Amino acid sequence: MCLLPKQTIHTVVQELEQAGYLEKVSVSGRKEKPLCLTESGKRYTADKLGGLYRAEERAAAAMGAEQFAMMVEMTRKFTDSFEKEIRNGA
Repeated sequence: MCLLPKQTIHTVVQELEQAGYLEKVSVSGRKEKPLCLTESGKRYTADKLGGLYRAEERAAAAMGAEQFAMMVEMTRKFTDSFEKEIRNGA
């Protein structure tokens, strides 16, 4: 989904687990294990991302709903096209 190698994802997940920010949750009958933030992980992300989220909300409000919706749609179209290019060996 994010076009990163599997090994890179695995390494990042391991580092976040070791830091105490992330945990794998066992789900009966499933090979895959969902990832969840620990309480420490929730505090860390709130501290690091809270200001960023507030700035993003203010910027979106300043654009106005119509222009923001247009930007989101165009970004989605670009992302879809870019993903196709990457998957086709760009």
